[in-house]
Amino acid sequence: MHSSEVFAAPGDNGIALYTDGGAATFANLTIRTLTNINQQPAPTGTVLADFENGTYGTWTRTGTAFGTAPATGTLPDQQPVGGYLGDGLVNTYLGGDASTGILTSPTFRINQRYLKFLVGGGNHPNGAGYATSVNLVVDGQIARTATGRDEEYLRWTTWDLGNLMGRTAHIQIVDNNTGGWGHITADQFLLTSTA
Repeated sequence: MHSSEVFAAPGDNGIALYTDGGAATFANLTIRTLTNINQQPAPTGTVLADFENGTYGTWTRTGTAFGTAPATGTLPDQQPVGGYLGDGLVNTYLGGDASTGILTSPTFRINQRYLKFLVGGGNHPNGAGYATSVNLVVDGQIARTATGRDEEYLRWTTWDLGNLMGRTAHIQIVDNNTGGWGHITADQFLLTSTA
């Protein structure tokens, strides 16, 4: 196996190397202390959800992927998750990639031009029936969609909603995938006037 990057989970204070099925040689191993890798602060705006209160609030869920409450980081047997803000986040790796479900926000009026949020996990777009995605639904149709990048680090996504101003919408976080990277992570949904 070759890896050029390994990220430690918050609170880790060392590294352990293991092999399975025999001896291994570790060559050219360099361990560096990283600085300035913290997630950028959340933009200002109207927070639709940040998953910090230990519940999904008025969001509704189907299936088993979301559990009864937001995750508080990395789940058992998952690679370290990073890039989320605060303590809570959506993480559908509950029980591994086999769990599926949909988490749906209450409806809201689009009254600012941009919707920003953090997303990570699997890169399985809508359309093939096995999506891991975040969707903006307007009039029963998916108006915007985003996926992770097959990595556990959550990254900011920005949708321009200029053509949807004044409309009513809701957010769906979908995990319909049971294969590799069949999960999604998300956090910090907010409407804002700046890109």
